[in-house]
Amino acid sequence: MATLQYFHKGLSFKTSSLLTPWLFVSILLLFIQMSFVFGQNIGPQRMRSQSTSASQTIPILNTVRLAVSDTSLSEMPWRYYAGDTMAGNLLWVQSEFNDSAWQTISQTSRNLAQLTKQDWTGIALYRLRFHVDSAAYSQELVLQVRHRGASEIYLDGKFIGNFGRPASKREQEQTMRPYGERTALRVRLEPTPDGIHTIAVRYSDSWAWERKERFFASYTHVGFGMYLLAANDFARGIRSNERWYTLMLLMVGGMAALCILHINLLIFSGGREHLLYSIFTGGVALYFGNRIAEKWFEYHVELLTWLLAINSYVLIAAFIACVGFFYAVFSTKRPIGIWIVGFSPIFFFWIGGNIPFLKEGNNTFLGFMALIFVDIMRIVIRAIYRKQKGAWLLGVGGLFFAVFLGTQILWENKYITLPLQNENYSGLFVLLSFLSIPLAMSIFMSQKIAATNKELADKLLEVQDLTEKTIHQEVARKVLQADNDRKTQELEEARKLQLSMLPQTMPEVQGLDIAMFMQTATEVGGDYYDYFMAADGTLTVAIGDATGHGVKAGTMVAATKSLLAVMAQDETISGSADVLKPSSPILKRMNLKSMFMALAVARIQPAPAGAEILLANAGMPSALVFRAQQNLVEEVLMKSMPLGTMANFPYEDRQISLYKGDTLILMSDGFPERFDTDDEIYGYDNAKAACAHVAGMTAQEIISHCVRTADEWSKGAPLNDDMTFVVVRVV
Repeated sequence: MATLQYFHKGLSFKTSSLLTPWLFVSILLLFIQMSFVFGQNIGPQRMRSQSTSASQTIPILNTVRLAVSDTSLSEMPWRYYAGDTMAGNLLWVQSEFNDSAWQTISQTSRNLAQLTKQDWTGIALYRLRFHVDSAAYSQELVLQVRHRGASEIYLDGKFIGNFGRPASKREQEQTMRPYGERTALRVRLEPTPDGIHTIAVRYSDSWAWERKERFFASYTHVGFGMYLLAANDFARGIRSNERWYTLMLLMVGGMAALCILHINLLIFSGGREHLLYSIFTGGVALYFGNRIAEKWFEYHVELLTWLLAINSYVLIAAFIACVGFFYAVFSTKRPIGIWIVGFSPIFFFWIGGNIPFLKEGNNTFLGFMALIFVDIMRIVIRAIYRKQKGAWLLGVGGLFFAVFLGTQILWENKYITLPLQNENYSGLFVLLSFLSIPLAMSIFMSQKIAATNKELADKLLEVQDLTEKTIHQEVARKVLQADNDRKTQELEEARKLQLSMLPQTMPEVQGLDIAMFMQTATEVGGDYYDYFMAADGTLTVAIGDATGHGVKAGTMVAATKSLLAVMAQDETISGSADVLKPSSPILKRMNLKSMFMALAVARIQPAPAGAEILLANAGMPSALVFRAQQNLVEEVLMKSMPLGTMANFPYEDRQISLYKGDTLILMSDGFPERFDTDDEIYGYDNAKAACAHVAGMTAQEIISHCVRTADEWSKGAPLNDDMTFVVVRVV
């Protein structure tokens, strides 16, 4: 059921509060041009669809189609006879009746603007012939009818039900607008000799022409809608209707509550925005309340039509008040724009009805809502440009309103399609659109009231602060001092823990000169170095850097040290990467929350010509190798990730051969990332260059040289991170 089929139509566009006449005329010309284009594309097609035809194609309905959705019979080729002269003998309802002389129409609901009073005399006869597959005879079907008039319905020559009492005279006619379960006739198709079934409908709507003239062409269609669907599908549709009905009740309750609330705020605090907001929410509540009342007026079609016509004007007034609210909030002057928006429906009643495009469907209402959205967004964009509070919030509400309501209107006018099995679900778009602006407006008003209350509360607190300032300052000083003392003690404990885990002596390996060094920063970091001697004489050295500072970093270092102590003594482990691979998942399972360990491990085996090294890296700076014979520095680039980040990272070994005078230099990032007093970083290129001048130096002298060059470059700036070295030189 179309949710917006009773909306009133009105259209105007407004792009500035200082809109000049020539701009207004240009917009009007644009719509005239649109009417020309759409008039060519839409109008003639609809006229052609209603042309007569001597032959009639019999549609085929299958059970698959009936099982997944309702089948619209009203958009199939029907035979049509204007008048009621044949109704008395009932021969016309029989399947074998020859209706070839009747007019063929493509849909049972037609626009009066395209008919004459001879085409519609107030009552007419309709016939539809169709095939079904054999499976349809075994299931219960529902014939669903929707109209404003009255109808008698026959299936295969048998009377199956009526909605109201059709008659050619208005005083004898009893009209009905079926609602919910009362729209349906349950039927079972019986096999026929030729497999063809016939639906015959006697339908009257004697009030159609008067309704068209009285309601400014708002209700221009005459006829009925008819759908054939499975009984289960119909039951689901009824449940969906009930959900939609419940949602409308919630909408009415919510909007009415907001209306009453802002009426009270208007009475006690004044303000145009409260008045306009209460009109808007009250209008929306009244609109949905009238829609809810439809189910109780199904036998009072004339009264219901009046009610829905008034409903359209209520909704238009509500949205004009909505625009007025935006003007009241963001404009201090009395803008001309609100007057143009306010009078635009009147303009389109008289002018828009003469433009072919606007006369089609709900296009007038579509244009009016486009005007509302354009003007709201224009006001909001201007407010955002002026940096007014709440502009973004109301802008988002206006945007959602346009998206949801525009989607609903375009879908109902068949400009777009939605992947919905039941069209009642699309009513959610209406609810979302009607909730978006009130919700944004309510939040805005709440923020405004809260800001006022906060300002008053701040003034009160300021007075209290003046009297208690000295006490508060003293308490704050003591708390700050206690916190500083606690942090100082924690850092000191972390420093002691860090230093206690470092080896106190250097390894002694024949043919190698080994030195290790760490200079701690002011704030304790997570740098670490260590070595382990295996029973076969293999030396394992490690250098690491835990993320973060303090006790957490110390915990990570302690865990890593324990893992290395076990791995280094494991005779089954031959490579450095074999040390890293099992360590990473273990550290990851410790769940230390964003704590990781960068680590470089080198397993050194002395050789007659020097030393053979297997190096693996897990996120540490690249190792440097000084080649004495060539007097150059090689950078060992390796793919790596810190331990604890990924459980199965493919760490790799790199084979390095050292010869007499060659040196392996492992470092933490505290050396290349040293900062000077201008916050300029030392850099990895400078670090590599410094290591190129270590020819002839011992391992300890190389470390001293690197530390000295970094200190000289820093110009006395304090060390920002721990600086750690492990140097292995072949003598």
